Amino acid sequence: MKLRSAFYIIAALFMGSFHTGQASAEDMWAPYDPAAFEKAQKDGAVQLVKIHADWCANCIAQGKFLDPMLKEAKYKGFKTIVVDYDKDLGFKKKYKAKDTTTLLVYRGDTELLRVVGVYEPVKLRKFMDEAVAKVASAHSQAHAD
Repeated sequence: MKLRSAFYIIAALFMGSFHTGQASAEDMWAPYDPAAFEKAQKDGAVQLVKIHADWCANCIAQGKFLDPMLKEAKYKGFKTIVVDYDKDLGFKKKYKAKDTTTLLVYRGDTELLRVVGVYEPVKLRKFMDEAVAKVASAHSQAHAD
């Protein structure tokens, strides 16, 4: 298990050493802004939040596999927010998200899904597929009321 985890981290770091010419992760992920986040919650937006630290190897691995995945059509409906682990202490306290590599999915102000420590491609895809299903279910329930 540890060998496989080390492989994913090394692969992600290696992949990060090449510039692909595509949009960077910074373009994909909006930095956390408390007012904008709360407005999106009030508007009922679907938000994918990641807790990230630039010094965290697992965070880097997570991004290298998650970012290309988010360009797929079935994942396009997520507003993506990055919380800086070292700076956005208010978010971490308010939403009880204390670990790097935490991913959270919100629809409005309701947390639908959370995972910590996932950076392997298969597990990330499973998480994202579950997130899509939960968002669809929440959407169906909201329109049924």
